[in-house]
Amino acid sequence: MEYMKTLILNNTSLSEELILNLLKDYKNYDVLIINYETDNLNTRKLMETAKNSQFSSFNCYTPKTKNVDEIKSKLSSLKEESIVCILGLEKIFLNTAQSNFKIKSGTKLFNYHSYDNINSMELISFIENLYEEYNFHFLFLVQANIFVSEKITIELEEYDIEILSIKYENDDSKDIEKDIFKALENTTYKEALTVLEEYKASLDEHSIRNLQVMIWLQHGFENKAIEFLKEKFEILYNSEKKQLADLYYFDGKYYESYTISSTIFNENPLTIGLNTLFLNTSIKLGKFEEIYEQVLEVDSKDVKVLEICANYFTKDRTFDMAIEYRNKLFSFTNEPYHLLLSEILKIEKDKPINGHIAEQQISNIIVGYDDEVLDIEKSYRVGRIWFEIYNSPYKAYWHFKDVLKICNNIHSIDAAKYRMKLLGNHGYSNKIVKIGYQRKYPDRLPTMRVNELFNSLLILTHDDKGYLTWEDFIDNSQTHQIWKKYLSKKIIGVLKSIDSKINISDIDKSIIANQFKDNELIKMATMYKSIFLSDEQIQTIKEASEPFIAQAKNKLEEIWLRYYIANFFIHTGEMQLANNHSISLWYFANRIDNKETSKLARLLGTLSWGVAQYKNGKEIEGITCIVSTIEHFIEIEEIVPFLEDGLGILNIWIQNNKGLFSNDEFNFFNQFFKRLTPQNANQNEVYEYIAREDWKAIYNLVGYQIYNTQEYNSQWALDFYHYILATAKSEQLTIDFDLVMNNIDNLINAFRMRKDQRAKLLYWFADLIFMDSDNKYSYEERWKISLRLLTISIQDLEEKRKNLKNTYERAFITDENRMIYELYLRVNIILFKGKIYSNDIEKFKIIQNILNGFDYLSLRTQKEKKINKLGAQVTEELEKIEKEYLQLIEELSQYGVKNFKEAFLSEEYEEKNKQYAELRRILEEKHPVYMNDSFYEEVAITIIQSKMKRDEIYYQYIDTKIFICYLVITNDFIDFAFINNKVPFDKEDVHNLAHQIQTFTKSTKYDIKEIEESYNKLSLHYFEPLLEHITSNKYKKIYIHHDLSLPFISSNLIRLSDKWLVEEVDSIVNLTNRHYFFDKKSNTRSVFSIANLGKKSDLQFIEANQWISRSETRNLKNIKSFENNLSSVANKMTSNKTNSLLIISHGIQGTNQNILTGALSIEGEGKTYTIDDFKFIKGLECVAFISCSGGSLSVGEYETSNTIISSILSKDINSAVLCRWDVFLEPSLKIFEKILETDRNIDESLNIAIKDFLLQNRGLHPVFWAGIEIWKN
Repeated sequence: MEYMKTLILNNTSLSEELILNLLKDYKNYDVLIINYETDNLNTRKLMETAKNSQFSSFNCYTPKTKNVDEIKSKLSSLKEESIVCILGLEKIFLNTAQSNFKIKSGTKLFNYHSYDNINSMELISFIENLYEEYNFHFLFLVQANIFVSEKITIELEEYDIEILSIKYENDDSKDIEKDIFKALENTTYKEALTVLEEYKASLDEHSIRNLQVMIWLQHGFENKAIEFLKEKFEILYNSEKKQLADLYYFDGKYYESYTISSTIFNENPLTIGLNTLFLNTSIKLGKFEEIYEQVLEVDSKDVKVLEICANYFTKDRTFDMAIEYRNKLFSFTNEPYHLLLSEILKIEKDKPINGHIAEQQISNIIVGYDDEVLDIEKSYRVGRIWFEIYNSPYKAYWHFKDVLKICNNIHSIDAAKYRMKLLGNHGYSNKIVKIGYQRKYPDRLPTMRVNELFNSLLILTHDDKGYLTWEDFIDNSQTHQIWKKYLSKKIIGVLKSIDSKINISDIDKSIIANQFKDNELIKMATMYKSIFLSDEQIQTIKEASEPFIAQAKNKLEEIWLRYYIANFFIHTGEMQLANNHSISLWYFANRIDNKETSKLARLLGTLSWGVAQYKNGKEIEGITCIVSTIEHFIEIEEIVPFLEDGLGILNIWIQNNKGLFSNDEFNFFNQFFKRLTPQNANQNEVYEYIAREDWKAIYNLVGYQIYNTQEYNSQWALDFYHYILATAKSEQLTIDFDLVMNNIDNLINAFRMRKDQRAKLLYWFADLIFMDSDNKYSYEERWKISLRLLTISIQDLEEKRKNLKNTYERAFITDENRMIYELYLRVNIILFKGKIYSNDIEKFKIIQNILNGFDYLSLRTQKEKKINKLGAQVTEELEKIEKEYLQLIEELSQYGVKNFKEAFLSEEYEEKNKQYAELRRILEEKHPVYMNDSFYEEVAITIIQSKMKRDEIYYQYIDTKIFICYLVITNDFIDFAFINNKVPFDKEDVHNLAHQIQTFTKSTKYDIKEIEESYNKLSLHYFEPLLEHITSNKYKKIYIHHDLSLPFISSNLIRLSDKWLVEEVDSIVNLTNRHYFFDKKSNTRSVFSIANLGKKSDLQFIEANQWISRSETRNLKNIKSFENNLSSVANKMTSNKTNSLLIISHGIQGTNQNILTGALSIEGEGKTYTIDDFKFIKGLECVAFISCSGGSLSVGEYETSNTIISSILSKDINSAVLCRWDVFLEPSLKIFEKILETDRNIDESLNIAIKDFLLQNRGLHPVFWAGIEIWKN
């Protein structure tokens, strides 16, 4: 017989009958079937049938690996002239790195392989090699569609291989599989089901099942797919069982996935995609090292398997193994990426003496490759080496910055997070820009931070929670005043760079202005801009927003609707709902395949987020979000959103911060603004006139409309405000108070649709009316109207605050509107003291307003953070619910992406939506991640009094615009009023004294009598009511709630007659709110461990170490190598039998800060630390910091301050000892030495220590001892 090699390309169903038909001419021969295809061929049935076909022998063998040596061992035992039929070679030579059809379900990707991607050259090589080595007649059968058959036939023309093609009769080369994939690509759920019905008759049962599962996955019904596959499990092919295992894996059911994978592996380890799944599930269950060698035996060249092995051993830090697999990957793929990672592993294994050598090693490896993507990979990896191995923030930062060279590369997000981490941490940033360089070029570091924020903000939106990273960066790197100063320069630079690229005529190119010009849904979504809506209508829209959006005909329309609904909620003051829609736009952007639609969703989400944050008081974040979108809106020719919603905000911010801009910059912006907003010229001119203080121009511009309006809407209200503002500011114009007083109701109603502005605008009118001295209206009438307006303002602010999910955003509400809360308190006290009330009910209401007013001006956010979600824990049940919830989000999102309007009409979607809502409700009630942050609830004064002892007194004072308001509480007495200032003293004097303290040196000359006299005046000015009560009632424990807007008024600086108050009482405790009394803990003695942080060469570090070593007790309690063992600090404290911790270090204020600003972080040896780094402090009795300015806020910031005092008082500790200013170390250590010796609770111990120090150091300036205070929250 002539030996032949026949390649059979089969486009029909594989069956036992087909195989025997192919072998019908080989009767009386020995036949060996080598079968790689186990799903579609029943080997036992084939063997039974072959018994009747008169073969000399007929055997079947199913290989377990792709290793050709396995089948060669079988071939070696055959007689010459045997017939060898090899089935299922398409599985061996399929390129699984490519797939013909991908289903994206949220973040999950399911690949479907047809056999379009057969590596025909490897197949040919396989055929030729076997034929040359063995004297057999070979039949090689490959399942191949028409397209692949033709491709292989052409490629085999030059080879001596017989080709037999098998296809269905009357087949017109139509590829059913391809047609089905194409038909499913862009279909709705109903359309997909129609496709299934259309092709059912042409498909076998396996293909029908496969198609049904594909449709479910494509449209987000993963649960349906799972239930279906579970039900049919016994009849499923291995490929289908593997798909069920995939679904279990994605669902977090790793044991179930592993069990199925393991079973299939034992039966047919060559099932496509099985081995990667088997390895991944084994990793999750800790079984990887039990099975990976078996998996590699199946296919030692499987790139995906080798990648998993390399990653596993890298994570396990088994470097030799990881290097081995990276080298194998390079040998099989020739991709230099693997060489790069291999070299990095070598560096991690055997660290070169310095980072420069390591970097050169890496550069040498890829020097011959001209590949920009590889260069980015190198930059990212080298950045990590410099940071994580060689502790060089400087080198790391510049390598991470190089990652920006290619937008949206695989490392963009991580590199952005690293850059923000490095520039945001003061220790790291001081190594990137050296301290000496910062002194010489103070603009350098703040400018780098602003640039980084702009570079990374849109990149971070690719991470669903990326906004948390940039918020943390803004908060922790520098104060808002510094941000504003340098942000102003950046904004002008951006606007100048795009000035020539943007014109008002560009609106003509806009989708929203053209494609959706007459869209009824868009018109409805934006009607809030042109018509007045009642409270009932606003509530209806609020409740029906999702069903309304659901009416969109496609995803693009849904994106626009969601954007405009976000803006509607901004207008009505529902900032949390607005934020939710912005986040949804980012969420969609990260899951939409269409790049243009995805980019639009991202930009609209960022713009609406920015507007909401600005209106919420977070102006740095808001303005940055707005400005960072401009250039990208221009690129996609969609400038309408920026012109409609962003430009006006930008204009207001620049006009309000005119002092930050040069005249040329300011004039440039005004021209830029006017050029782009001709349609609303009046409003544009108003803001320009305000900036120029051209009050007469405003008067002339809007005056006629004010007196002749036909509609009292929000636009009229804004014009009214600007008109009255002009008359109030101008020396030549007179305020028409009749006009104001007659339009109070109109103003209130008109601003109902603009709750984003109403609080501030009504406050402005309240202040105007309150301060008016026109005799036409009585003070009683004016003050009551003022209170009415302020009450609405406060209600708006408190409602907005309560509706916000997290404390971070709530903090901005109070800071941005502090003047409103102060006026509210002041007006109520005046009404009470003047007895301007009609009855006891009104009187009681005013008293309640006053008590609330003091509470509103407390640091409520710090208390909310401290009590936040106490007791809430993630149970196994909640974890299960969360998984189910996240799965539903993915499914709903996937279904919505494919089906749009149809989705919301289907029973399946309605059922899922109900399930989603119920799971969300449970999570928001019980799961700490989903729950709203805890809210500060008012504590009744009677409860506070019941918690106080007879010798305790609470005192709060607030320096408002005109008066100093005070509140005194004892266990049987309440008093509030204004302090009648008897001494010439004001805020300027406070700041002068603070500057004297902060600039004091050991060589500064002073007269102690003059110092004492200054603080006598300060004490009378701010504390006279407290001092009177102490003098007459002998209170011994004093709680003082300071106005922290006043710098360096330490409780220890209060004078009582000719002594310091601290000398006359048992203890003084500083509070930030009176809620402390509600959950007041019993006093426990503080026993301290000690940690000395800082650079070992620093003189303070050396001095502190010497102090520690001078005492055996202190030495025993000292936690050495503190920074290297942060995770074990709690254990060391336990072994020390201590419940409190003293940390000695430098406090770091940051770059370019006001010298009165509090410290933002603590200096360590290798980096600086924020309080959040010290996780171990939770539950401690006391944490004490001997560090510079740890007890002060940032100048101009209160609840939003991110200084040490703000952070420490938000933690779950009982007490904190902090230094109000930059204290001297030696006297501070002496005071603390006494504390450590005293067997009392911390507040009494501190008082005793200071008294003792004063006895030994009479006449010493208080800068040496008065800065150390005790704080509780």
